[in-house]
Amino acid sequence: MRPTVTFLVAATLLAFVVATQPRSANAQVVPPCEQVVELAESLYEQTRYEEVITMVTDCIGDPNVTAHTAVRGYRVLALAFLRNDALDDARLAVIELLGRDAAYRADPVQDLPAYVALVNTTREQLNLRDEVDLPVVEPPVSENENVGLQDPIYIASRQPTFVRRGDMLLRARIGWSSYGGERGVNGGGFFGEFIDNGGESLSIELNYAASNFVWVGLDYQAARYPTLLDAKGPPSEDFPAIDVGSSSPWIHYVGILLRGTLPTNSLVKPYGSVGFYTSFGLINDKINVSGGPRIALGMDVVVGSGVGVFLEFDEQFLLPGDGSDLTDRQYPYDFFTGAAAGVRYTIRAAR
Repeated sequence: MRPTVTFLVAATLLAFVVATQPRSANAQVVPPCEQVVELAESLYEQTRYEEVITMVTDCIGDPNVTAHTAVRGYRVLALAFLRNDALDDARLAVIELLGRDAAYRADPVQDLPAYVALVNTTREQLNLRDEVDLPVVEPPVSENENVGLQDPIYIASRQPTFVRRGDMLLRARIGWSSYGGERGVNGGGFFGEFIDNGGESLSIELNYAASNFVWVGLDYQAARYPTLLDAKGPPSEDFPAIDVGSSSPWIHYVGILLRGTLPTNSLVKPYGSVGFYTSFGLINDKINVSGGPRIALGMDVVVGSGVGVFLEFDEQFLLPGDGSDLTDRQYPYDFFTGAAAGVRYTIRAAR
């Protein structure tokens, strides 16, 4: 990601201050907290929240820091905590901020909605009032909701949240998978062959979020291919006989995968994945085993706290070419193309 202009200016100022400060063998030059906060604000815009938390925490507790710098520091610290789902820490940062400036108000237009709600409800709980009291911005509450649900931690948690490092993800999908081997139906163009050689597919995954944007997963999938058992004329060397009564058009897959999303906090996240899958199919009363790589592209959309939906397209290659259909007359592999939609549920890691 290209650094912002603000980040470059802040980095230049920081380098200049470090270079021009007097040095001694027993002293370490520390940049002013104001410059650290300015740099942290730039890093926040780049979604580098862990760095923001570390930088600001190291300098903001200095009693010599001006009130203006402290307010800026605690604001970006609270925002970074909210992005990391550390709601208790975000609330403490807001309390510290209000301790420096009791008249502080969040900007309901520019600031994160969860942050606005957290500041307003914390002010209410601390019984802070200005000479000119502005209306508190709060999410609407139905008549059936309890008064206790107005706690700022609850309100902030109602905002859409994203996958964070350490989370576990359950993904389930349903779709269509198409067989691309020698026994398939030819003609009718790509979409015609995709439909004619395909059948329903079901999948369930368990994923671990290695970072905010990288998942490692285990996947099980079952798919039906009606043309997988086609005879293609009388039995021959190219097309050995298949006894349909002791064979199944279903293939079962078990695989491991690595999935990465774009490093953005948009509600819509494109992603890609690579993995290796082992397949199991029944032909002539015998379990045939194949294996090979799978690549996939998709789009994940956040729809609520810990819940997302996705659309995905994948391509699976299985080797050897006769492992799934007893023939490799043309290619040393068989390939399977899939399209599916599904839902994701996130199990939050303890923080």
